[in-house]
Amino acid sequence: MSEPLLHRLRAERDDLRGQAQLLARIVHVLEIGNSKLKEINADLEQQVADRASVPDLTRRRRQLRPLCTTFEQRIRML
Repeated sequence: MSEPLLHRLRAERDDLRGQAQLLARIVHVLEIGNSKLKEINADLEQQVADRASVPDLTRRRRQLRPLCTTFEQRIRML
């Protein structure tokens, strides 16, 4: 091979190697970000499940019957 061609091939190889390393770093950062997003999503899903299992007492107001003092009043309430 001629000397200029060999230099050019080596330069291209080195450039491709650098690009491959940069791509590997980018993929690594994206994998870390994806892992964090999965953890956050799992935490949010757990919070939603926890909230769904707890009754919302502010929305369900039962009507309280008045207190009865006599037997006749109690029978009327039945």
